[in-house]
Amino acid sequence: MICLPRNPVSGWFVLLLLVCVGCAVPSWAHEPDSPDQPDHDGQRSRRQRVAELLQEYLSSPGVINLNGSAMGILQGSFGDDQDLATATGSFDLFLAARLGDHSLFFIDLESAGGEGPNAHIPTVNSLNDDAGSTGDEDGFDRLHVREVWAEIPTANHAVTFTVGKIDLTNYFDTNHLANDETSQFITGAFVNSAALATPDNSPGVRMRADRGSLAFQFAASSSDNSGDRIFDQLFAIGGVGFAHDADGAWHGNYRGYGYASGEVHGAGGYGFSLDQLFAGQVAAFFRWSHNASGLAEASGVDWAWSSGLQFDLGASETASTLGAAFGETRPFGESAESEFVGELYLRRQINEWVHLSPHLQFVDEAGAGWGRVVIVGMRTKFEF
Repeated sequence: MICLPRNPVSGWFVLLLLVCVGCAVPSWAHEPDSPDQPDHDGQRSRRQRVAELLQEYLSSPGVINLNGSAMGILQGSFGDDQDLATATGSFDLFLAARLGDHSLFFIDLESAGGEGPNAHIPTVNSLNDDAGSTGDEDGFDRLHVREVWAEIPTANHAVTFTVGKIDLTNYFDTNHLANDETSQFITGAFVNSAALATPDNSPGVRMRADRGSLAFQFAASSSDNSGDRIFDQLFAIGGVGFAHDADGAWHGNYRGYGYASGEVHGAGGYGFSLDQLFAGQVAAFFRWSHNASGLAEASGVDWAWSSGLQFDLGASETASTLGAAFGETRPFGESAESEFVGELYLRRQINEWVHLSPHLQFVDEAGAGWGRVVIVGMRTKFEF
């Protein structure tokens, strides 16, 4: 058995060193002699802003890039005995550098405050997927490492390795229309499947191989972020994706995946996620996932599905985007009742750095006597 240092930061970089040594021919030993490989869907980050930045960083070798974003969300529910107003805020700093041909080093530092309606309304799905305070018990805000990883392709670009503290949802269950709480839906069911029981961001490794329009991936991650005994109770996941009519008016992405949890012996699940553009005018998405009984009992969710539409209202720098989604989540248990969620948002790009979006959410079958809940909200995001 291999045991890494108890300190989590040491654990990440020892794991990174082990995998780098294991790569026979690192790509930075060669200058590029072929055109860029296609940048497939969901390769580096589910956050659209981060994915765009990482693509830009690849064109700046040897330069340390610093970008960031700040976001606030106000939400309120109304009705008999359901009056509630909450506020959350988050701040991210992104640091990245290109290490060589198609090789990246990336750090995401985050501070967040407020739990939003999640702390008050007992639902299976998060009602604010950006909520989650990083502050301590004394009320002081803390900056924590959300992600830190290196992406290293082999010399012939046949396989790409991502190693460090990773977010598995950057690579699996991705979706162009419903995967980013900072620019799309804020309800958790429309960011990732409620049934996909991935661990929190933890030490792990991801491998990806692209073959034309097909992409094959496998990843393994520690079940927690302690950095201690990281090879015990690994969460393993693999998937395949297919991209159709890239950059065309009928562009589509179709993905399937299966996973196994090391914390629950013999337990796993599977799912798929797809998005499709129709004649360049309107786009639709659908995702579904299911857990085996052991994992369903441990995670509390048997299966879940969601679907929705997106309309781009104009093509200028200040264009608007309209999104609508509906989904169902079935908790574990014979007597459990499905939770239904829906959301409507309109994102308005004020300029290159600022966008506003009002949101309307509803939940049916919320617990603890809440029943049906309607929530209105406003998200403001600044990018730099």
